[in-house]
Amino acid sequence: LWNRSCYGPPASVSQRDGMTEISRSAQPLADLQAERAVLAAALLDGEGQERIIPRIATILRSGDFYDPRHALLWEVLLALHTRGEPVDVLTVVAGLRARDRLNTVGGAQYVGELTDEIPTLSHCESHARIVSDLAERRRALEAYQSATQRLLSGEALPAVRVALDRSLGTTQDQQSANRVGQDVEG
Repeated sequence: LWNRSCYGPPASVSQRDGMTEISRSAQPLADLQAERAVLAAALLDGEGQERIIPRIATILRSGDFYDPRHALLWEVLLALHTRGEPVDVLTVVAGLRARDRLNTVGGAQYVGELTDEIPTLSHCESHARIVSDLAERRRALEAYQSATQRLLSGEALPAVRVALDRSLGTTQDQQSANRVGQDVEG
């Protein structure tokens, strides 16, 4: 079954001037509910008993979040965890306030509301994989769109292939290199 919140609407295929076009509506490849669930799990495991943050941090990085507010929240969560400080709504709000970024994420109320949406911590890794998978898809789509534009502008195919391979390879390298705390500001 097609899951609208995760993968966008089905593609439509059309023919124009002998070329096949595949188009999607402007709906992003993102699952904001999964993003919120990841953040909520980290907030609810404030004592670190379930070791949620390290488990999630092996799967995704702040750049994987589609919503920039969620990326910022993840950075603050990771920073607190890395420093050995407790992670909960109050400490995250204080961390955002110290960075003068509390209003950027929607205020203390938004941070507090995140924990209202998640019934269990047990699926946090699955939610993180959803977020990570969709981020990879977005990056691949951007790389292919860039390659298409370069080809349409007349650039040679071998050069575009090299750039595309480099771009997709960099995406995979970034996935592994930027895990666990490399995105974290102190």
